[in-house]
Amino acid sequence: MSKSRDIADSAATINYIDTVTSNVQDQIDNIDPLPSQTGNSGKYLTTDGTDASWGTVAAGDGHWKLISTTSPSGASTVSIEDFSTDYKTFKIVFKLTSSSSFSVMKTELKVSGSYRTSSYKHIGHSLNYAYAGYVDNSSGNANYIPMAEGYTVNSGQPLYGEIIFSDPNDLVRHAIMTDFFTVDGSANPYRYIGVGHYNGITGATMTGVRLSLNAGTITGDILFFGLIA
Repeated sequence: MSKSRDIADSAATINYIDTVTSNVQDQIDNIDPLPSQTGNSGKYLTTDGTDASWGTVAAGDGHWKLISTTSPSGASTVSIEDFSTDYKTFKIVFKLTSSSSFSVMKTELKVSGSYRTSSYKHIGHSLNYAYAGYVDNSSGNANYIPMAEGYTVNSGQPLYGEIIFSDPNDLVRHAIMTDFFTVDGSANPYRYIGVGHYNGITGATMTGVRLSLNAGTITGDILFFGLIA
């Protein structure tokens, strides 16, 4: 206020402040109110130029959403079974270590309610800096899909990797794509890239994945994501 007011001024007088030409409370009461907030959690405020309303954030914003984090400690196997029909594509990202040296990291798929231990087909490539080459690896009737094979990973050596489940709801092709890499104590990188699928049952979806090593136990973090498209 540019002028002081006598404390004894009436309420009606105080309601007119400097250049305001009408009752302040009346002006406040005439401000457009927010729409009801009840039942509108997570929505945003929008307008059509006349009336305000709540809008729903569109789901089609194309990003990976973290579904779960699994942190095994000395586990012989680790299973992820948070598959949901809310997503069509899933991804696992992990950083792990092993309790002892191993040469095979196994991936088994849960199809029709059970983890399958036969009837896998897969193909992959190992890339090893130590001899600057690659090795092909394939099988038409395997007991698992390898994420790492043909290379010895030492105890405590970091294990990094991803598994992509492009369409776990497919009733025929229960397929995954794998990417595993590590760096050994001599700073030499190693990578294994592969694809595979379970070929034993049709008419059922994939609902889980199980990781294990041919020796030792697993410790670390496994992040499981679903793609919002």
